[in-house]
Amino acid sequence: MAPFFIVLTFLFSGTTFITLAKRDNNKQYQIAGILLTVAGVIGLLITLFNH
Repeated sequence: MAPFFIVLTFLFSGTTFITLAKRDNNKQYQIAGILLTVAGVIGLLITLFNH
């Protein structure tokens, strides 16, 4: 169950980074947010299928 919550943290932080990047118009934050979100989605799929 713990990996599921870790993956959710990745997703929430990724989407937060993307919204911050849009507000501040910062490309580095946007790239980091996209990478975190993608990692979160992949991790979520892995944890759901591993269960």
